[in-house]
Amino acid sequence: MRSQTTIRLRWLRIVVVSAAYAILAGCHRSTPPNILLYVVDTLRFDAPHGNGNEAVQTPAMDRLAREGMRFARAYANASWTRASMGSLLSGEYPSTHGAVGRPDALRAGIATLPAQLQALGYRTAAIIANPNIGSSFGFAAGFDEF
Repeated sequence: MRSQTTIRLRWLRIVVVSAAYAILAGCHRSTPPNILLYVVDTLRFDAPHGNGNEAVQTPAMDRLAREGMRFARAYANASWTRASMGSLLSGEYPSTHGAVGRPDALRAGIATLPAQLQALGYRTAAIIANPNIGSSFGFAAGFDEF
């Protein structure tokens, strides 16, 4: 019998993929919409200005949050970057995508969001500053530029 967490994760994946296809199918312009996945590692929710911190100014982040889709709650499948990003990009648990421990990389051939977007004709790029999600760990797969 499947656990509730496994069932929820599978439904979440179905909802996200369905939403992406619905957006693309319902697009009434000649090009599909741009998609920007802006992920910041180890940033507290209340650190940017737009989330209540009056001591800093983050106009670009605030604008992205206003004009795009913003999630007020996020949950990680792991306690560290490589395993969490592997889950974020694949929709799989670390034990499935393979990037569990320090020496581990994403499993070859794992379906990722960038690869699926590429298959739909998107041009994909990643700008990273964290070596834990570098190309040597399989994270460049599906990106035209990395």
